[in-house]
Amino acid sequence: MKSVPLSGSVSSGTYNANLTTKTGVAVTGTVGYDFGSVRVAEEVGYQQNSIGGTATTTTTGQQGSYQYPDSGGSTSSTQPVSGNISVVSVMTSVSKDFQVGGVSPYVTAGAGVANVSFNNVSDGTTIINQHNTKLAYQIGAGVSYSFTPSVKMDIHYDYSAVAGFVSPVNTTQNTIHISSHKINVGMGYRF
Repeated sequence: MKSVPLSGSVSSGTYNANLTTKTGVAVTGTVGYDFGSVRVAEEVGYQQNSIGGTATTTTTGQQGSYQYPDSGGSTSSTQPVSGNISVVSVMTSVSKDFQVGGVSPYVTAGAGVANVSFNNVSDGTTIINQHNTKLAYQIGAGVSYSFTPSVKMDIHYDYSAVAGFVSPVNTTQNTIHISSHKINVGMGYRF
């Protein structure tokens, strides 16, 4: 996942946060049908990443009869942000295989839904603690190697994204674009 900018308004000022995700864990289970060079599959996935970053609150103007000194009438404070984000997804994907010697390169695309949860994302007070289900998609490419006619190993790259997740920060609605880049390694069994 990548950087997520947030902004909002507070009494007499603004609120800005830039949330960044750290490398996380992703687990996926897939069941499908192999038509030869085309595969169709249903996929359930789970991904979790820790969140870091900073949040800055800037207060402008006067508070009561006090004018903020030496700051052009404003003051700001920056706090570290922590928490985590998790995504549970259900996708239908289609893959096209290309047999090249003993390996099988392929491309894949899929669409479905994802439930995104921001969990205890905080700068000392909760910024986001909510979940939402949205449309999602993924594209990718990989290569598989068959050890036997039934057992294969697979390594592939996926780019996945979730349609605009809307989250409030104070009184402002923010559209958050969530995407991730994943390298997956797995084993497959054909019946």
